[in-house]
Amino acid sequence: MTIDRRTVLRLMVSALLAPFPIRPARTEGAGEALFVLWDGIGPETPADRLRAFAAPFLAARIPVGVIAGLPPAPAMDPALAGELRSLFAADPARIEPVVQAPGLAGLSPYFQRRAVSDAIGRLRGVLGGTGGAAALSIATEGAETVNFDGLRALGIRSLLALPEASALSSGGCALMTVCLSGGRRVAFADTPDPTPWIERALAEPGWARLTFSMEGIAALSPQEARLWALRAVDAISRELESGRRFAALPRDHARWFGADQLRQVAIRLRSAPAGSEAVMARLASDLESLGLPYTRSVPLPRGTGETWPDAACATLAPQGEGAGGIAAAAPPRGLSCLAADAPGAGLEAEEADRVDLMLWPGADPAFDGRGVLVRGETRLSEAPGLLSDAGLMRDAILVLGPEDVATETDRQALLATLARLREEDGTRLVDVAGFHAATVAPDPVFALLRETRREGPEGPDPEPLSADDLMSDARQAWAFFERFTVARTGLTIDTVDVQENETWLHREMTMWDIGSVLAGVMAAHELGLIGDADFTARAALVVDALPVTRIGGMMLPGAVISSDTGAVLSRDFNACDTGRLLSVLRMLDAHPLTAGIAAEKVAAWDLAGVVVAGHVHSVSGGRLVDRFGSHCAHYTARAFRDRGVQALSPYEGTGEGPWTDRAMRLLESLSGLDPLGAEPLLLEALEMGPTDATDLLADVLDGAQRREYDGTGTLYCLSEAPLNRAPWFTYQGLGFAPDGERWLINATSDDPRFATPEFRRETLLVNTKAAYLWSAARPGAYATRLVRHVRDRARLEGLGFAPGVFAASGLGMPGYADVNTNGIVLEAIAYILRGRKPRAR
Repeated sequence: MTIDRRTVLRLMVSALLAPFPIRPARTEGAGEALFVLWDGIGPETPADRLRAFAAPFLAARIPVGVIAGLPPAPAMDPALAGELRSLFAADPARIEPVVQAPGLAGLSPYFQRRAVSDAIGRLRGVLGGTGGAAALSIATEGAETVNFDGLRALGIRSLLALPEASALSSGGCALMTVCLSGGRRVAFADTPDPTPWIERALAEPGWARLTFSMEGIAALSPQEARLWALRAVDAISRELESGRRFAALPRDHARWFGADQLRQVAIRLRSAPAGSEAVMARLASDLESLGLPYTRSVPLPRGTGETWPDAACATLAPQGEGAGGIAAAAPPRGLSCLAADAPGAGLEAEEADRVDLMLWPGADPAFDGRGVLVRGETRLSEAPGLLSDAGLMRDAILVLGPEDVATETDRQALLATLARLREEDGTRLVDVAGFHAATVAPDPVFALLRETRREGPEGPDPEPLSADDLMSDARQAWAFFERFTVARTGLTIDTVDVQENETWLHREMTMWDIGSVLAGVMAAHELGLIGDADFTARAALVVDALPVTRIGGMMLPGAVISSDTGAVLSRDFNACDTGRLLSVLRMLDAHPLTAGIAAEKVAAWDLAGVVVAGHVHSVSGGRLVDRFGSHCAHYTARAFRDRGVQALSPYEGTGEGPWTDRAMRLLESLSGLDPLGAEPLLLEALEMGPTDATDLLADVLDGAQRREYDGTGTLYCLSEAPLNRAPWFTYQGLGFAPDGERWLINATSDDPRFATPEFRRETLLVNTKAAYLWSAARPGAYATRLVRHVRDRARLEGLGFAPGVFAASGLGMPGYADVNTNGIVLEAIAYILRGRKPRAR
């Protein structure tokens, strides 16, 4: 965003200089802005010192931005709170409250909004009806490169980056806000006379920012504080009178960016009460004839399945009456806007999920832990304030009702007010949807959460697969085990590729693979595909083949062993794969026919030795490697805990606060991890039962897949999977980077050929085992559609199921099958036919 110099000069002369008694001698030369700020105001600031210091500035009518770092109202000295109220009420055109919100630069857009919303609430709590709603500027630490666009939704137009620097830097903080960084700062304790300091700070040409800190003011008497201020005012006055600079407020800064920083004023027409329909219809016609956009209001739908009309705000009855219709009615396809024409009791949690924008009369902008953006509305009688010096930068929603056009005189006055707003260079008149789009920055991660909560779970499938269908599929999957089990070890071939002239068998198994072997064998026994003796014999062979070897100075299961002999083929240890194996062994040990069968082998592993500071580590090349930053870490931690080894989970550190805050911390923590797929997410649900965190993640992934299908017609069902082509394995799933792609396919190779859109398009899979996992964990019409899709296209005669069906071609992988796909298909089917309950552990 580049500042328009011509716009700067025009606005500075016409809009900024006129209200101030201190003016440059030559307006043409008044091209450099001077911002004067106060900070360091807090609970310990004596009210009489603040009053003494402020008086000379008020008398000289010097514009000042007051940075107030305030506690909640009960913790504030009543005298200081009263002094602040008086200060902001004394000269709103020249005294601007600036909200202080430390640490914003390190926060995501969601938590930036939450922090600023709380800060605005604290300011309102202290100031009462004065100044709280006027917050257009905010002060925080941070660099110009940080994106602060998320703050525009709360009415913030200008951001002051506080670190001191000789030069003042002005620029856009992305698109919706502007940043002012740099300037000089001095505290009372630093100098008894600020005059030399001010003169040095203003000696260099260019914009300048002088910040006077209240730190140390308690050590001065009121008379000394006033004298200090008089000296500062005298030095500033001489500078302004010289014509080198003009005085400006932080909120003025955004206006100088011209068309890049227009303020938005929306028009909403209230619902027409009985007897006023004709009046409101004529008003709508007037607006249309003038080409002015507006949003109409409609009664809130009350019946289940009724839809809020698109491009309209639903009206909430006073005092929350009729609020039950919110949860029952289907939201509109676009913005979900709810307006209250009188203050009410708020929204319940399930109602808040349905609302994007809540309009309350006279409310401050807010964004609380429910995830609803709240904006106040402006009545027509208050509209002149939008054209005052203090209101020129304020975004607003102007609400019009029949009382505003009760007479022809009223009607003409209303149209004249709208004409003045339209003619104001810095204003854009819009409807409510346009207002929301122009002031609310995209937040893809928050949108995922909101869409998930709004849609809720899918309803029951009217045509699920029958038990006979599922048993047919179980026999199909068991065919892989019957053909490729190694009699000597009880293990199986890991991956097979059977073509007309050649058969390729991959004879190396990971601990994850072995977990799938045992899960498949247990499922086959439960489903009646094998008898007791076969089951116990197979289980005993596999447990006997489990490795115990020295790795990194500890006794651990090796990462890879031979299917044929059980020989260890790797001196590494894989934490994730072992977590999968431990989960299955826990079920095997609890089975009546194999009770405790793996206890001795597991006891031989030094599992506690790979847990450092609560993080489960792998071992690679003899060195511990932290695997905490992985979707597998939660599943692994639970499996370790089941064996008495305490481990931490990355999904559980979401802190305190409202549910939406905790959910957003979880989702944001996934940025940078591998894609979120069905595994091990749904394996945990089947084997251990879900936690709140994994329940949420399953809902998010399920909802995202269903919405993608609804929007594109392409089935989405992603997880990790082998491929019958290079690079032979990919991790496919949902991404959570705020500015990244939504669907990711990560190859196990750094070759750039596997990082292209074409590769991703060609290798996107409807994953076979994931389809059955979804049918088990989230039954519904979409999950059944997935299963029907893969069972029709991924069946391989005598081989079980292929890993998946390519979305682009609709074809499976001919002759290509693996143990994980078929073991997990069996495990999912057993879970379904068991009544969707985990096994005893």
